[in-house]
Amino acid sequence: MGTNTFAKLSFILAFFFWMPMLNFFTNTLAAVFGFVALKEMKKTKQKGKWMALTGITVGIVATVLTLIGGFVYFFFPEILA
Repeated sequence: MGTNTFAKLSFILAFFFWMPMLNFFTNTLAAVFGFVALKEMKKTKQKGKWMALTGITVGIVATVLTLIGGFVYFFFPEILA
């Protein structure tokens, strides 16, 4: 059996964190696909656990940082000036 497709997608999408307008969307999808991949891999014994875990980790961290940055930008703009 090969590598899980959702794990590959999770890994690839997680590294769009540097793209300003896409990072929230792609990193949320990376985390979701990572969790789906882990669930599938338990049943099918496929490979790619490290890809799924990397996608989940980077996806969640980047999403949280994006939300914090947006909060600071809109509610405390004097900090950025």
